[in-house]
Amino acid sequence: MWSGWTGTARTQPHRSGSPEVAALKAAVTALLAGYYYQRYGPDCHVPSDSFYGPDYGTSPPGNEWPGGCFGSTAAASLVAVTLKALSGSSALTPAASRRRINLLSTSGCRGCAYAALRERGGASVAAVVLFNFAATEVTLTLEPLAPYGIVGLESSDLLHGGSGPPLDPQQPWVLTLQPLGWAAYGVAWDGTTAPSTPSPPSSSPPTPQQVSS
Repeated sequence: MWSGWTGTARTQPHRSGSPEVAALKAAVTALLAGYYYQRYGPDCHVPSDSFYGPDYGTSPPGNEWPGGCFGSTAAASLVAVTLKALSGSSALTPAASRRRINLLSTSGCRGCAYAALRERGGASVAAVVLFNFAATEVTLTLEPLAPYGIVGLESSDLLHGGSGPPLDPQQPWVLTLQPLGWAAYGVAWDGTTAPSTPSPPSSSPPTPQQVSS
């Protein structure tokens, strides 16, 4: 959770870094936790001389505190499609579980990427979420997904709609992510909740690299 409010159970836009870095941080929170909520101020208005800056704008009518207060940050346009997609798949909701997927290789960097499988009991589709924390394009090779219960040879793009890259659950899956990019693909799932062969211990996503100005 990226929070600018100490001790509160809410998310805040991270204020440091470029818009690309801020957007990636928001996407990580949204896709791994299942939500991302921006709030500010008890009256849903940020003065022009506020610490958070005038770019937050004012709250839309009917979205007053404490129910909403969505802001507009420099990264908002970069992450808007991702935030709107959360309600479109049960695998991206807060109730969905998360398992790290082992990466067999990441071209051009070391330890700069993260992959996870999100699934919810009773659903037939899981989500593979991927993040590139490097400021360069990265090609990822995921371990075979059959032990995770993934079946079928097709995927869907949960963020932008349409088809995703094809896959063979019995073989490594090779995917490319843009600099500081992320993706979420829907894949057919048979309900298996644990890999038949253990992956290395789970770890937290790495820290994004700052984009050079």
